[in-house]
Amino acid sequence: MNILEALLLLCLLIVISAFVSCSELALASARKIKLQVMAKDGGDTRALDVLNMQQQPGSFITVVQIGLNAVAILAGIVGEAAVRPYFGGLLANAGSWGSTAASLLTFALVTGSFILIADLMPKRIAMTHPEAVAVRIVRPMMFLIFILKPFVWTFDGLANAIFKLFKNFHRPPRATDFGRHLRRRRCGRTGGCVKRAGTLPD
Repeated sequence: MNILEALLLLCLLIVISAFVSCSELALASARKIKLQVMAKDGGDTRALDVLNMQQQPGSFITVVQIGLNAVAILAGIVGEAAVRPYFGGLLANAGSWGSTAASLLTFALVTGSFILIADLMPKRIAMTHPEAVAVRIVRPMMFLIFILKPFVWTFDGLANAIFKLFKNFHRPPRATDFGRHLRRRRCGRTGGCVKRAGTLPD
């Protein structure tokens, strides 16, 4: 694989990761009332699909984790196999530290690209326009859930078996868990949550 092919493949992986990251936050952030208005008054059936997915988030969460982890691993493999040798060739005359510098440059390029383009930017878009993004990505995400169903069953089954093995509290993910997960992430981004009525958000 030459450097051009590697960069094209990395671009594809970044696009996939951006889609999954954007989907995760948009579907979690989309407000139920606004989605109901979009479905009832606007006749947008995709809003109903978003509501249904929010009520049954188990498969969606599994697909998100499969997608993000698979893309990250593939990006590391591509960077090590193709991008690092390219930088190594450029720094061949740099002495003993050339190989180390090539590894550091590869890490910075791949990781920086994913942080900026595949994570921060799509999530900011999803937070700004959650409902508009959610209705646009829900059908492609439903398709991904369908084609990855064997993997979803496998990983969900393994997770359930591990929970049962250790006799931990076990139940399928619910919509309330999804909302609680979102509130915690928002608290992290805003530097903490404000205490209301003597209680903290779940």
